[in-house]
Amino acid sequence: MANYSEDAKGESLVELFYKKIIYNNDSKTEGYGNLTDFNFGEKLLYGRVTPRFIPMEGTFMRTGTKGISNTQAQQKNAQVINFVADAFKGLSQQFQTHVLSNQIDTRDPYLSSLKVFKSYENPQTLYQAYQKDYTIGVGQSLRGADIQIENFKQFIQELMGALEGSARTFPFTYPGYIKSRHCPISVSGLSLEIADLDPNNDQEKIEKFIQSNNWEFYLNACRSYGFMVDRHIPWRLVADIGSSPMIEYAAQYGATSTSRVFLRYYTSAHLSYYNSFKSRLLIMYNRIKPTYITKMEECQGTTISTTTESANYTLPYLSLAYPEEFFLETYFRIRFMEEESQFSENEKNLMIDDLLEISLFQSAAQAVDQFEQILNKPFDYRGSLSYIIKRNKLLQAME
Repeated sequence: MANYSEDAKGESLVELFYKKIIYNNDSKTEGYGNLTDFNFGEKLLYGRVTPRFIPMEGTFMRTGTKGISNTQAQQKNAQVINFVADAFKGLSQQFQTHVLSNQIDTRDPYLSSLKVFKSYENPQTLYQAYQKDYTIGVGQSLRGADIQIENFKQFIQELMGALEGSARTFPFTYPGYIKSRHCPISVSGLSLEIADLDPNNDQEKIEKFIQSNNWEFYLNACRSYGFMVDRHIPWRLVADIGSSPMIEYAAQYGATSTSRVFLRYYTSAHLSYYNSFKSRLLIMYNRIKPTYITKMEECQGTTISTTTESANYTLPYLSLAYPEEFFLETYFRIRFMEEESQFSENEKNLMIDDLLEISLFQSAAQAVDQFEQILNKPFDYRGSLSYIIKRNKLLQAME
């Protein structure tokens, strides 16, 4: 039997490439509309951005999640959005009914009695872990280049220089992280995984799912309860909030349409993040900077070593030393580096000037919100404050 594992040892990239083609073109994966490729097109960001492509996070952490019962879960404290849990319960009961009537193969380890192995993950917790590793990486890079951070101004300069070449792949901000491949779909509260297999092993996918006697029943049952099935991870179920069955479950909690699901369960990720942006930069600075700076200087033909202490800041002092406009501009420029925008440098500068003006007459939060709306949705840009206001009115009219 052929080995379809992507990480099979001793095989060339060409061999692995053709194995992937064979897996993707298996006849038993064709003809099912709910078998979805989440690595392609708009589905890549499913559950992590609003309809305007703005990075979002769940507001359901306290009141909108619902636990998966112990009989349906292998994962401890498994939970998803409440209506998704209800839909999964209905799907599980459908499987149980067919098991009792011997209509499906009861020997199947995954597609007979459904068990949840992975569910909702808190994006804030994941981002904190990501940011910790990020900080370690930046610190190591600076030390490797023999750069000693003396003060906050130098720290920002070095950070911006490092982000210039890496921010697209390894974003710095929370909104950038949410839209990146480092952030899993599990943060949406819409996904469940009913196996703990290796997603890189196509052999297991074929043998334990696609070639299962229960495969077609599984796909059909998932569709009838409003679940998509990940084509590349077939044990991952994702609630289709555009489907009638899933909206029926959501309606029981007041979300009677797809747009109401977004309004009830999610908020833009930048809304809370920018409030902590300044303190996050300070925390990173304190973790990276050395306690003392050692310099070698020439004095009358003699090399002298001098040691000084690096600058220390409290958050209130940092706020006095640097105006809010400094942090806003830093945020805007980092986000520009993280996104695939078509703006020229002149357009970026004009936009930043206009947004800083908005922050003075309205608030920093308003400026950040306007910025994210422009950055994340492809609109023509003309670089004027009047254009921003006109465009925002247009967006509001579209709601």
